[in-house]
Amino acid sequence: MEEEYVPQSQQPMEQAQPQAMPSQNEMFLKLMNDELNRDPQVTPEKREEIFGFAKNRQIRFANGDKNEQANVQQETIEMAQMMTVPEEFKKKIAETLTNANSFGHNPVDKLGPMANNIVNIINGTSQPIFKDKVPGYEMEDGKWMSMQEITDMLSGMKLDQGSKEGMKVLLDDTVRKAEAIQDGDDPTFNYQKEFNNIKQKIVESGNIDSLVQDRIFGNRTFKDDLILAIQKGTYAGMGIPEAQVQDPTPGDGRITSEDAKIISDVIMQDKGMLKDYLAEYYTKALEQNYNNNLSPAIRRSMQMDQTKPQAVDPVDQATPQALQGGKLDENRVFVPKNPPII
Repeated sequence: MEEEYVPQSQQPMEQAQPQAMPSQNEMFLKLMNDELNRDPQVTPEKREEIFGFAKNRQIRFANGDKNEQANVQQETIEMAQMMTVPEEFKKKIAETLTNANSFGHNPVDKLGPMANNIVNIINGTSQPIFKDKVPGYEMEDGKWMSMQEITDMLSGMKLDQGSKEGMKVLLDDTVRKAEAIQDGDDPTFNYQKEFNNIKQKIVESGNIDSLVQDRIFGNRTFKDDLILAIQKGTYAGMGIPEAQVQDPTPGDGRITSEDAKIISDVIMQDKGMLKDYLAEYYTKALEQNYNNNLSPAIRRSMQMDQTKPQAVDPVDQATPQALQGGKLDENRVFVPKNPPII
């Protein structure tokens, strides 16, 4: 039976409590859900504007020739689009962002600075701007983005379903392998083989941002576990070298949650190293899942083997101290590095 992975670096004496969803994420999702449930209504000001527009076009159409009438028809279509397209767009992005199965559980964290722009679009602070009849919005940084560009950006942020399915297949396979181990078989988990498999089939071919931020298996994410590991000082269990963890506020003598977030962001900037960390993280998930599904008898046998004293060649046992500054020749005779002068 498959068990939820808890990284070895995250296995203290007491089970870590799940982190509460940030309040800003709750507020963001409430705004999106309110938009989905909102019944678009025309304000009195907008109604008066539409009435004036229609009356003017009616007069022009009645008194104009065929060309003028064609212009009036085109202007009317564009006016209708300016009213309906933004409303449809807001509903569409709200639907995308509230679907945790496709976009992920924490849209605010995933969107980053873009979350504020989305909020402004939904609450009406940002009004649509048409450029060459293409609808879009001005972002907080002054850049204009078309609705299609925003839609494409959100599509690229969706949860990597291929990696999620691939990871499930690999986890199921480790369960099958573990349950098939019999007395006398080698029960050792082939870590390097699985690491290479994960890196090639999941990491290299997957969406790195999704592998970092989304719940690819269970209810855990690489990013959350990395931040927690940095805080607890157990990041080595995730393959993170100590040199990579530099406290941004060393004066306080501790790594706070905010410090950990800053450190994790720095670590994740190196995409090459990040791929190795991800492969390490997901391989450890397979390893733990494998070990958890070995039969009790096999696990007891492995524990006994680990506690048995190992037979050691007396010469080899003495080697670490005896060979300081020298080496053994082919006849196992010690040759000093600096032989005494006679």
